[in-house]
Amino acid sequence: MNNYLKIIKINDNRILYNYSSLDFKIVKENLVDILNSFIKFGKIEHKLYDESIIKDFMDLYINNINIFRRKLHSQEVDYDDKLIFSFPTIHSCNLRCKYCFADSGENFKSDASKEISNHMVKQIFKYIMNSYSDKNFYRLEFVSGGEPLLNQKNLIDSIDYALKIFDNKNFEIVLVTNGTLLNQAIVDFIQKRRINLAITINGSESIHNNLCIMKNGKSAYGLILNNLKLFNSDYIKKIWSISIVTSDCIS
Repeated sequence: MNNYLKIIKINDNRILYNYSSLDFKIVKENLVDILNSFIKFGKIEHKLYDESIIKDFMDLYINNINIFRRKLHSQEVDYDDKLIFSFPTIHSCNLRCKYCFADSGENFKSDASKEISNHMVKQIFKYIMNSYSDKNFYRLEFVSGGEPLLNQKNLIDSIDYALKIFDNKNFEIVLVTNGTLLNQAIVDFIQKRRINLAITINGSESIHNNLCIMKNGKSAYGLILNNLKLFNSDYIKKIWSISIVTSDCIS
């Protein structure tokens, strides 16, 4: 059973999606049945399909082998032994994205500051260590609710404190940013501490600009691409891209 694979229908397209590696491929309609059988049973019964269907399936498999492989992560453990905690360092953003559930931070209606204090962050980390010290793997995610690099000093302090307090643990950090506020100093910081970085970018310039623009109404696409050039060639290959899939993206 290949439960890390799934056939997704988006408009008139059928997409083979690998949950473990995040790879995907648009596939022919005539392959949906045989692919579903392969996903369910881990094999195909040749006698059930025409030779032309089997040939198309084998061509797809051979030419796109990575999509069919389950990606095993070096830090993969049982979920019972895994703790993932996520919070924003700030409830504000410099972009205006149409799909943003947080309305660029404007849905934060509390009288408290939109910035989470460094003291509060440290208290959260201490609570986690005291309450969940038996876990074998920890992941800290700075994601959603706001653009974390708007609160850059607090973000840097929080990351350094987390690396200190989780020093003897199996621990990783994920930072999700829109990429517009990256500079050489923060890039060097990210690379030195081996932080997993994800950039929110939605395909081509026209597609991205249709979904996300700067607060002042200008395009952020060119700025993001220029900022990515600040990373060294080895690190840039490891950066994740987070995209919102629309009909325009796959047309």
